[in-house]
Amino acid sequence: MSKYVLITGAAGGIGSAIAKKFIENGFKVVSIDLESADFGENFISEIADVTDIKSLLKIKEKYNNIEFKHLITLAGRALEDEWKPFKEQPIESLKESIDLNLVGHLNTIRIFYGQIQKSIITISSINAYGGFGLPVYSSGKAGLISFTRTVYKEFLKDGIRINTICPGTIVTDATLKEPKDFSELLKGTKNGRFATKQEVADLAFELCENSKESGEIKIIDEGQLEYSRNHERRCS
Repeated sequence: MSKYVLITGAAGGIGSAIAKKFIENGFKVVSIDLESADFGENFISEIADVTDIKSLLKIKEKYNNIEFKHLITLAGRALEDEWKPFKEQPIESLKESIDLNLVGHLNTIRIFYGQIQKSIITISSINAYGGFGLPVYSSGKAGLISFTRTVYKEFLKDGIRINTICPGTIVTDATLKEPKDFSELLKGTKNGRFATKQEVADLAFELCENSKESGEIKIIDEGQLEYSRNHERRCS
């Protein structure tokens, strides 16, 4: 019998690494993303917006007879307007960002919950802890941490574990297009390198397949969050 994993955002940089990791280990991946991708016969690409409940319900109906061993939600990004000072951001973009970076994850979990067998991973960010700008995006990512800490005991009653991964700066085709000073960010790492999308994929697979942990928040950032906190203390 085939093993299935459902991944939102699987066509992107981190998402594609996670998808390939599971495929390499014998899984069939069902991807929900705004973009299509092709990672072989064990990758099924469904085009949908995770903020659109009707679209997600159509996919659920299509796969209603399939049980997913794991669900990984990572669809999200900082919107273009979010790089402006908060007071200059269009009011409409505030809801759009929260819908994408928080509500879309909750939509997916709620709709597919009855088909999940073992575990759920949400992908947040060290932005959730503050100190890296992008206040609305960061608020959405912080909501994922709060959700995991709030529901993990409830989910364990159904035999489902939930954990959250908070990556630091990950260099992908998408992040390279963002207005970031990568050389400055690199100064905040312990070993002069950023964590990689493959390391995030390896951690996600480990939490799903080889861990009994639940309700945990896993930071993978090469020391960026620690550096940011120490820097804030020195400047205060």
